[in-house]
Amino acid sequence: MKEISKERLINTRFLRQIWEVCRREGIKIYLVGGCLRDMILEREGYDLDFAVDGDALILGRKVADAIGGHYFPLDEERSTSRVIVKSDSKRSELDFTRLRGMGIEGDLRSRDFTINSMAVNLDDIFCAGENISLIDPLRGLEDLEEGWIRSANHTVITEDPLRMLRAVRLSATLNLSINKGLKEFIRSRSESIFSVSMERIRDELFKILSIDRSHSYINELKTLNLLGHIFPEIESMERMDQGLDHKYHLWQHSLNTLSFLEIILLNLQRFFPDNYQQLERELSKETEYKIKRRELLKFAGLFHDIGKPFTNKQVNRFKQFEGHEKVGAELNSKISGRIKLGGISTRIVRKITLNHLRPFNMSKTGDVGEGAVYRYWRDTWEEGIETCILAIADAEAKRGAGHTNSAAIDILGLGRHMISYYFEVFLLDKAKPILSGRNIIDKLGLTPGPLLGMILKRVEEAKADGIITNREEAIMFIKKELPFW
Repeated sequence: MKEISKERLINTRFLRQIWEVCRREGIKIYLVGGCLRDMILEREGYDLDFAVDGDALILGRKVADAIGGHYFPLDEERSTSRVIVKSDSKRSELDFTRLRGMGIEGDLRSRDFTINSMAVNLDDIFCAGENISLIDPLRGLEDLEEGWIRSANHTVITEDPLRMLRAVRLSATLNLSINKGLKEFIRSRSESIFSVSMERIRDELFKILSIDRSHSYINELKTLNLLGHIFPEIESMERMDQGLDHKYHLWQHSLNTLSFLEIILLNLQRFFPDNYQQLERELSKETEYKIKRRELLKFAGLFHDIGKPFTNKQVNRFKQFEGHEKVGAELNSKISGRIKLGGISTRIVRKITLNHLRPFNMSKTGDVGEGAVYRYWRDTWEEGIETCILAIADAEAKRGAGHTNSAAIDILGLGRHMISYYFEVFLLDKAKPILSGRNIIDKLGLTPGPLLGMILKRVEEAKADGIITNREEAIMFIKKELPFW
């Protein structure tokens, strides 16, 4: 049976200081919830949750003064406060909440899942003997040992339907299974997810997407009838037969694409041996709401073909989806707005969707010279990274695991070449252009405006094509090839 280490509790940062404040004030306090669960699982964590038999607002302020933290009242009506402490590049959140119900057992019975319904009295940690007395009225430790997520009672799910998504997120992060009774209840109540704000839904979805192998949990959301309520567009994707040259229906292809994306993201060094560190830095950048670019790539990968049901045409024995990337880009912009992704994230998703066919088309036509690669990056910039990676996953997903796909191999080679060009040529050229706008103004007497921008664009393309190599040749190129200036 799993058990909690007293030594780890004693050595937990701030715990003794918090206990000493409570002892002086005559307040009984308990360590509770997810932080206790994670300690039992020996997971790393810096945030702590406390249930307080007294005024948690006053206690929070006193703790902040004692440890040099910043105090924030979260909910005055429910007596909930937070203390934030930053030290040694670590950020810890300490949450204090007045006990709900009759005593600590009543409080624990009102929580969401049994594995979050355990507590330890701080007096037992610092005053008692060797053994820790775990308060566990719902047998959460037993569920943790057996690998189950079970609701404390279904009423808590009804009170806050977001807990249906949270069950899947906990299943993903803790590698536990949702028990049969809870699954059946979620399916029966899935429509109630509409009562939850999109901001809260967004946060839970992207926490799931942040997990290395999130595709199976996205599918779990689908089987629980939750994903279809959040994204009704999935229904048309699920019905979409892509034709003879595709092995899978559209929704399964999209899930497969997400799966292959995750394989690539977990193995960047193998797929991009020359640039994996740069890619890791770029994909780890945050946009808004603590969402990273790699998570936006996964989201775009799941819905990159969302425009196909609206552009489906039968030509002879095959289906064609002309312009689906443009339709999909607009649909994904609307979806991103609906789930409150934010302007930067919405732009990224839209741009990936709009350009996801470009690497295929370049490979198919053989137009992979330096000029074409330059134009790709000029149009896509950072989002071109995600688009290249998506193209590789998309090509592989078209056939599925266990099948040799020469198109995927070609796209991988092209993707490696294009990404190397971006980091080793394109960014350097952009930092030191062959001609600046000021050079053209001084040499040719132009004034700032659209024409100047168009000339600069043509000069950079000519440089990429090898037509010009220095400033003098650039001026001659403008005078000779662009007489309309």
